Amino acid sequence: MTIKKSILALITVVLVTYICTPYYSAWQMMKAVESGSAEQMQRYIDFPKVQTSIKQQMETALEQQTREDPMMGVMAKMFQPVFDKIVEEVLQPEKLAEVIRTGKLNAKRTTEKTASGKQAPSEKKEKQNYEAKTVSWYAFLDRPARFRIAVDKMVLYMELQNWQWRMTAVGFDDLLNMDDSGTGSRKEIIADEIDTTNPVPPEAITDLDSVRKGIANTFFLGNSFNGYTQVEGVFFYLPDNSSNIKPEVTWIDALDAENRSILGSFSDKELEDRKKFRQGINSVKGTWHDKIPLKSAEDNIVSAKGICKIEVPTKIEKYKLDKSHLKKMQHNELTAVTLSKVSNGNVSLSYYVPFAHPKVNPAIIVRNKNGKPLRQRGAFSSAPEDPIESTKFKQAMRGVTTSITIAGTPESVELYFPLKLRTVESEFTATAKPEVIFGELKSPITKTRYEKPLRESELKIVTKEQVRKGINISFHEETYWDKTRQRYFKVDLPDVANSFFARPNFKNLQVTFQGKELDVEPMPNNINRIYNVTFYENTEDGSGKVMNFDHIEGVLRIKYPARFKVFKVSQNETRNDVHLDGAFLTYPDGDIPYYSNVFNTRSVIAYGKNNRQISLLDNSSIWQKGNKLIFWGRPEYVDVKKVVEWIDIEVPVNLGLKDLQIDKSLYGMN
Repeated sequence: MTIKKSILALITVVLVTYICTPYYSAWQMMKAVESGSAEQMQRYIDFPKVQTSIKQQMETALEQQTREDPMMGVMAKMFQPVFDKIVEEVLQPEKLAEVIRTGKLNAKRTTEKTASGKQAPSEKKEKQNYEAKTVSWYAFLDRPARFRIAVDKMVLYMELQNWQWRMTAVGFDDLLNMDDSGTGSRKEIIADEIDTTNPVPPEAITDLDSVRKGIANTFFLGNSFNGYTQVEGVFFYLPDNSSNIKPEVTWIDALDAENRSILGSFSDKELEDRKKFRQGINSVKGTWHDKIPLKSAEDNIVSAKGICKIEVPTKIEKYKLDKSHLKKMQHNELTAVTLSKVSNGNVSLSYYVPFAHPKVNPAIIVRNKNGKPLRQRGAFSSAPEDPIESTKFKQAMRGVTTSITIAGTPESVELYFPLKLRTVESEFTATAKPEVIFGELKSPITKTRYEKPLRESELKIVTKEQVRKGINISFHEETYWDKTRQRYFKVDLPDVANSFFARPNFKNLQVTFQGKELDVEPMPNNINRIYNVTFYENTEDGSGKVMNFDHIEGVLRIKYPARFKVFKVSQNETRNDVHLDGAFLTYPDGDIPYYSNVFNTRSVIAYGKNNRQISLLDNSSIWQKGNKLIFWGRPEYVDVKKVVEWIDIEVPVNLGLKDLQIDKSLYGMN
């Protein structure tokens, strides 16, 4: 009985030891991880086997993602050295400790480090955060010689080696978490900015005659110099609404005021350069630019005839995707799309078109949860030169990956692929800008020139206190190219669109130099809401020079628009003393803000047929009492902004040399 009890006790001790030893080893390993001790980690981790396990999982993950999205296979080949570097990095105790702490193998953060060879500041910050974190984990035996430790979305495997438990593998729920920005400090949320141009999806073209008519009214002549005349085509109102139009223009003739032919020709070198750099073919955001050669630099061109050929889509393939479509390839007859990321500030995707088809760039519209289009700040795209073959496609495809920076939080992404292109050819006449002299139209407007809707800043209701808090005044000095120094008084108005229409008065400011008051006139130069005010010497002939000063004192008075209303004026109608007659609009001084197309929002916008915006031809306000605008065509109606409430503000000013700020010069001088 004593022998049996001894054997049973021994078995119990061995069994308890066997069960407890891996827990103890796991506890010791996790302590080593938390402390970052490389020596202790090497005691409990078999690094070569861990490397092998990660490589195998990485290959499996890439194979799986490639099955979902063929572009991943292409990208995997491109980034294989990066992935190899990631695995190599993980073998470093410090990096493996980070992986165990976060539960993720984050390729972004790792490649950031390997690119510079130094630890990035963000990594240092994250490391500090991780060291303060208590790692939560639990463990159990899942087979006689293997022990499993669960850490967040990761599993650590320990095996019995020479009677010692050591970690031999790491398993990840999501190995290549390429879209995760890491667990460091949370990024600032980007607020929604609505694209006020209201992008319109391209349309499949069936009525080719309407395209020909549109081309006939698309081209306009610009300035002439050195024997060439600038010419511009505006394509953003053609039926397909495409910014990717590539017009090919052949000039037939150019005429002067006496109907004499003055069309010249390009030299052989110019023709070679134009072909090489594709001049006269590409348009940017729907606007095309080129030049016409003239026989002589003295020639005065009045009109030019040409033939324009463009390709228009007769088929549009559409997609509307949201988060439910993430990493699930969507197919149409000729195209395919995989949406890989939708998050605040970013949309990433891959798309495919037939390789034999001319290169096609889809129109992409990103909308928020309210269905409003969000402003796209920029995009980065990558496309391999070789065709992509996959069982998912009926033919070889051209693949493109693109990442778009979005101002806001996207809810859905729309893609419109213009396909099955047809060539449309049309003869046209480009005309010069109608002549306006001292506010009088001296040559007729022969055709309407439209403009692309611009992004307009929002006007807001503001209070006197809000405006007062938003005003900033300062005293500056800058150095010019000839090393002369100039001082100026700077006024920053609140960062809202209302500031574009504010009316500051600088007449009650006195400036002095070395204690002597200067007889000067303020000369404000403003860009949107910022005024830089210099002071000119008062002279009878108005030829006074800019005067420097060392002290400015007085009261800055500002009449600030607190609230607006917008009203419509149709042809031959007068409302609020605003009258529209043909291409002419007159409006009174007072509550209608001064027109300026430099601002991000304008006081008057003219609309023609189908609500297309008409360009301003001339602002003749300076030539007469009251204000007159001449538009480049006959508007159907105009929208006018009127201030219905003003705020009068007085800001005390008292600035001297102690307040002087020396601006950095563009010329590298102090």
